Amino acid sequence: MQQELAESRRSCLSLESERAHFELFTQSIPDHAFVALDTDGRVVRWNRGAERLMGWRPAEIVGESSALFYTPEDVATGVPEWERGQASERGHIEEERYQRLTPGGNNSHKTRIDIELKT
Repeated sequence: MQQELAESRRSCLSLESERAHFELFTQSIPDHAFVALDTDGRVVRWNRGAERLMGWRPAEIVGESSALFYTPEDVATGVPEWERGQASERGHIEEERYQRLTPGGNNSHKTRIDIELKT
């Protein structure tokens, strides 16, 4: 039992270390947006690059639906849900489409979207 607890602790520490390294990595790249979503499509992580490129501060977007940065036409036709579904089925999806930039804005820019889901 003691050995199992020790192994579990080591595993948790290793996972925490990996998360911390990933966080440092994504925050150090200001020219790329790294956005993590939960299974419902809500934003759970938002790096400096996402803030710089897309205009939302983390406090404005974390916890909100990723549909906010799709065009109204894409939202109306279910694109955000379709992309998450495809990523879930395949494990990864790459798309190029117009994304809304800036909160409440109509500005959009063609971007490449990579969605990778790991279980």
